[in-house]
Amino acid sequence: MIKFKFPFTIRYMQKLDTKHKLTGKLTFQQINYIKLLQVSACDMSSRIAEEIEDNPILEESENSDLNSEDYNINSYKSKHSNYNDFNYKNIPLTHSFKDKLLQQLELSDLKGDDYKIGKHIIGSIDSDGYLRISVDDVIDEFAFNYYMDIKSEQVEKIINVIQTFDPIGVAARDLQECLALQLNKLDDDKKEIKIAKLIIKECFHDFANKHYNKINEKLNLKNEEDLKSAINIIKNLNPKPGKAFSHASNNNSFIFPDFIVTKENNKLNISLSKDNIPNLRINKSYGELCQNDKDKEASSFIKKKINSARWFIDAIKQRQATMLKTMNAIVKLQNDFFEDEEESNLRPLILKDIASEIDMDISTVSRVTNNKYVQTNYGIYPLKFFFSESIKKMDGTEVSSREVKEAINEIILNENKRAPYTDEKITTILNDKGYKIARRTVSKYREQLKLPVTRLRKGI
Repeated sequence: MIKFKFPFTIRYMQKLDTKHKLTGKLTFQQINYIKLLQVSACDMSSRIAEEIEDNPILEESENSDLNSEDYNINSYKSKHSNYNDFNYKNIPLTHSFKDKLLQQLELSDLKGDDYKIGKHIIGSIDSDGYLRISVDDVIDEFAFNYYMDIKSEQVEKIINVIQTFDPIGVAARDLQECLALQLNKLDDDKKEIKIAKLIIKECFHDFANKHYNKINEKLNLKNEEDLKSAINIIKNLNPKPGKAFSHASNNNSFIFPDFIVTKENNKLNISLSKDNIPNLRINKSYGELCQNDKDKEASSFIKKKINSARWFIDAIKQRQATMLKTMNAIVKLQNDFFEDEEESNLRPLILKDIASEIDMDISTVSRVTNNKYVQTNYGIYPLKFFFSESIKKMDGTEVSSREVKEAINEIILNENKRAPYTDEKITTILNDKGYKIARRTVSKYREQLKLPVTRLRKGI
């Protein structure tokens, strides 16, 4: 007799129950739907492959007709579209540095559950190379998706293994850890490297704020040249290790779009792109096993897997419908841009506008638009490209915040580096140019442009 175990501890069940209370008792279907909204077209194939691997009830189907058990993902397109097949010859799949990490995972000593956890962790690493989920998040997701009760020590151990992969610094939780990982690979015998490690370990805040005098005092450094050498070593490290691989492969790396918008006969056609995702269905042969009264535990397990497969299929359907609804709203509200793709025709637009248009929550719109792309007749755009706040000019007209950001960037680019402008001075310059803007807004836009504060822009 096959025994199926569900390793939930009482402590963990209490933890899950508390989370359900906080989130309005989310169902597994809702959880799957929320997670799938965040997945791009490029990653959907692997996400479905993982689900099929984990759930034997779910399988691919050659049948392209929709019924209660089958689902054809490529059937979704706009009701108002006379969509024709789009030529994908020049839009190959993106080859991110995650492929390189997964290759190294295959060659590592991680097997079984550890391998599965490692694969999940790599999937949660962003394009800069940072791990953006906590250990607790990994534990929670394995409980929800795989009914596995894993320990924090196990997750930390696997993260440490991945942090040995190339590029060095990958899977760090923050910049300090990223730099430390890279320094640990350098020769300890050199004095300046020892100092660099101490700076990152004990004086990171001072280093980030260029408080070099405080570093001298804390580390009791006698020679100023030693400090300069150590600082130069740190500055030559890579703060975004993930970019090192993506930049090196720019010549053969492309973005796979989530949406297609074409213009034919003066009509805009909107559809979801072909994700190369298989049609899905539930393996009906397992239904007979559910009637087996001799092994109730096995029967209960199969019923749960059948429900899980149905929830997953329904979540994909809901994802596709929500995405298409959102893209239709974007095209409607930015219609002038899509007619001729002139950036000057972009109107101020925020997530709330789309949420109101489609009668959905702002958080849902945020998930749909994050890390998603649309292919048009003129090129590929991230959905975030179509969003910007509005700023009033002195004459009462409204302009996109994108225009103001460009003005800020130009002001800082042309400033005297020996005496860079303060945010207050930049505000005055913008006011003189006719923009009605407050200093705190200038500060916010400068930060969004990733331009440092006045003190950090000052040259030697």
